[in-house]
Amino acid sequence: MILYSPANSIKEAEEVIKAGADGIYIGGVTTIYSNYPYGSNGWTVGENKLSVREFKELVEFCHRNKVLVQYNVYTDCLSDSVSAKHNLAEYFSDYVKFGLDAGVDSILLDDISAIMRVNKIDPNVDIHASFLFDIVNAEQLKFFKSLNVKTIELSPQLAIKEICELSENSPISLGLISHLNCAAYEGSCYIDHFIEDDHKMIPIGLPCKSNYRLTIDDKTVEGSFIDMTLSCSVCNMPALINSNINYIKIPGRHIDFSLILNWTMVYREAINLLKGGHINTGQELRDNIIKKYPNWNLWCRLNRKKGCLYDNENSVSKFCMSRVI
Repeated sequence: MILYSPANSIKEAEEVIKAGADGIYIGGVTTIYSNYPYGSNGWTVGENKLSVREFKELVEFCHRNKVLVQYNVYTDCLSDSVSAKHNLAEYFSDYVKFGLDAGVDSILLDDISAIMRVNKIDPNVDIHASFLFDIVNAEQLKFFKSLNVKTIELSPQLAIKEICELSENSPISLGLISHLNCAAYEGSCYIDHFIEDDHKMIPIGLPCKSNYRLTIDDKTVEGSFIDMTLSCSVCNMPALINSNINYIKIPGRHIDFSLILNWTMVYREAINLLKGGHINTGQELRDNIIKKYPNWNLWCRLNRKKGCLYDNENSVSKFCMSRVI
């Protein structure tokens, strides 16, 4: 299993590799796409915006250390032309070729037309389909395989049982977001909340931090279930290791880099413990991780393990969720 982490500079790449990353992912260098909604993924972010020379040096550095480089191209083709001077299709092609010329190992895409255009540029490119496609079933796997996609990132909303079932007979390599749910799944809440001052019920439209009480059959749990940013996969790593998941990814090039390093170290530790045969269960893994990284207990206290509410073998006959005032 490959562990991908973000890096925006050679210095950051050095640190995440030391922390245990087998691969890094990064955006390219462009001014055309810098203001796109997914600009933080299509271009390097923060203080470490790379020059063209630095980007190529970063790829070379990773390859010298036998580390893979995934090139994030979260930039749609849009229309073929918006004016006589601006042909977005050409800009997109140039952006892709920039990464290929630098020697990236794979390209991550989030748009069907982008996949088709990259296939025209070079049919031998290792294309990865982003989790933004919301891929949740076997028919989708077959469809993307027909588009010459080599690897698919499954939807972060899948339960662990569903992930394992899909991976068992998948015709294509699979990846997974390991921690949190990345920028596009920030947990926006569209439940109407009562605003006392205005005496109105309105959809907040922001990540909902409220606690809810959820009852499934006779089991009741409490937590911030709508806040989808709080998701940890550590306890589910034994099942993922035994599945056919090819890689897991630490998301968040917009997140404080110290957190990226911490998460990378924790998931590397989890992979090493499981592959070494030292532990077998999620509980054992959790205990070992918290012993070495006590701050990880925060995620356990928040009860936001991925898939934890949907792993029951029994069918759900009763479902009730109410806000805890």
